[in-house]
Amino acid sequence: MNTLVTGASGFVGRHVVQILRDRGDEVTAWGLAATDSGTTPVDMRNREEVSAHDLRDIEAVIHLAGLAQVSASFLQAAEYVSSNATMEINLMESLLRQNASPRVLVVSTGAVYAGGSALLTEDSATRSSNPYVVSKLTQELLAAYYLERGVDVIIARPFNHVGPGQRPGYLVADIASQLAALERNGGGRLSVGDLGTKRDFTDVRDVAAAYLALISAGHRGETYNVSSGATLSGEEILHGLLDLVSVPIEVLHNPALRRPTDTIEVRASNEKLRTHTGWKPTIALPVTLADTLAYWRQQSSDA
Repeated sequence: MNTLVTGASGFVGRHVVQILRDRGDEVTAWGLAATDSGTTPVDMRNREEVSAHDLRDIEAVIHLAGLAQVSASFLQAAEYVSSNATMEINLMESLLRQNASPRVLVVSTGAVYAGGSALLTEDSATRSSNPYVVSKLTQELLAAYYLERGVDVIIARPFNHVGPGQRPGYLVADIASQLAALERNGGGRLSVGDLGTKRDFTDVRDVAAAYLALISAGHRGETYNVSSGATLSGEEILHGLLDLVSVPIEVLHNPALRRPTDTIEVRASNEKLRTHTGWKPTIALPVTLADTLAYWRQQSSDA
């Protein structure tokens, strides 16, 4: 299968591309910059750059490209909504103009839900809690529009995905990167935000496998949660990582790191994804945390 992966140089994209290549598939990888792994530089906000590529032989698209940091979106609201919508429009319009007919997986986010104590299903209420979420809900509306125009579209709503290769700006990567640096200095102070919220964490490699399962077996026009089905608090994540280091660490809670509209708990069902595709998470969280810390130890030693 010839698969186009947009955002291929990003956190999830790199893992998706690796899995595809490992199984012998043909991959067309787009990113903002060329890389040693064969990523073609394409700024998807530019219609001409997207249109310049022949997509007629593409059999599947995993659309990951986009701005993705919640905290940054509060300061760049217009850019987040405009950029994420424009990238999807340029992709879809190019497919239609070329009479290309791949299956397209549009990756949204589990952050679109209103949250609360109830288990979230694909039918649960959504909430425009931040500009990033607004941009993703816009992408979902666009996906529905292009479904009406004949594009074979599926929507994925991934919840917190973590693992090796994730950059700072996210809980596990922020803690692990700090710990790796502190280890090299023999210990010190670790700055964290509000760790009382609970989230559904899935290893990025399991998330990548879920996207490929949806391309193969997902149902046209459907929306799927991609989640572990369990929740952990930030405190539990912190202690899981602290258990992996032996240097003295002083934890400092910084209220300035709290997001203005954070939801207390997010619990998500993955039953629909499991039923339709047979996917299930396979990598336990302790392995994810150990691999993430190992990644940041390597980054720290190379610095």
